Amino acid sequence: MAILASSHLGFALSTTHICTGSILGSGIGRGTKVSWGTAGKMGVAWLVTLPCSGLVGAATSYVAVKGGVPGTLAVVCLLILGTLAIIRQAGHNRVDFSNVNDASEVVVAKRDPELGREPRSLEEVRSEIVNGPAEQDSVRRMTTGSMA
Repeated sequence: MAILASSHLGFALSTTHICTGSILGSGIGRGTKVSWGTAGKMGVAWLVTLPCSGLVGAATSYVAVKGGVPGTLAVVCLLILGTLAIIRQAGHNRVDFSNVNDASEVVVAKRDPELGREPRSLEEVRSEIVNGPAEQDSVRRMTTGSMA
């Protein structure tokens, strides 16, 4: 409802709002399990994002304007460092088609103990898609060297 009203009134909407709203709406409409704790965290994140981005924008603008060329260079350097830090952090727990549906809860760890198996490689997932689950076990044995 909020998405339709915002769209009708001409307010800007992000893809995050659209995607999460549609997922929650589908879950409610189908009567399936909806993780309300996660939905609440997303709502808090949306509420915190605007004031924090305003503060960061104001601070960087102040430094760039009052600091002249050195202030502007300092802001650019901080932006580059921040970008590199985000890229580095994003690489730690990479999500792609081979592991996106492995668990219903997001666990920030190198290995999810609730998964019950080792994460699959891209080759294993491709083999399962092409050949079916039975062939996937033989590919796993060939890639790991296991004869079980």
